[in-house]
Amino acid sequence: MTTSGGGKMSLESTASEKVAKEAMRELEPMIRETGAEIFIDSLPVVKVDRILFKQVFQNLLSNAIKFRREASPKIHIFSEQKNGVTIFFVRDNGLGMDSGVANALFETGNRLDIPPLREGTGIGLTICKQIVEAHGGHMWVQSKKGVGSVFCFSINH
Repeated sequence: MTTSGGGKMSLESTASEKVAKEAMRELEPMIRETGAEIFIDSLPVVKVDRILFKQVFQNLLSNAIKFRREASPKIHIFSEQKNGVTIFFVRDNGLGMDSGVANALFETGNRLDIPPLREGTGIGLTICKQIVEAHGGHMWVQSKKGVGSVFCFSINH
């Protein structure tokens, strides 16, 4: 995988909490407009391509804000470390979805077809999955319709 500039991935020790907060700041207009509340726990330093890693957080936060119910979005980013792997979680109180639909979202062009939320190309989660896999990790989602979703991804140390 290459970076957005076309070069090879540049892996460096990266403060993931700082990257998540940068992604959040870049979405500030959308956050203000929707009244979204985003909570970011203390997150570890991981060896990643900083630009690509921020793109993952930015896409997951953007989706959590867009695919919301009537209530203001509440999003929680946290992680756990297990056996040399860091697992990141982005939990929201959004629309949620049936499990059969959920994992299909990672295939190119698939998205929730909700009339007021049809903007976008449907490739954001596919790109996120490719970025995570390029770092040797995996990406998956746990979701319940009407309750919300937890998008999870692992990064090897």
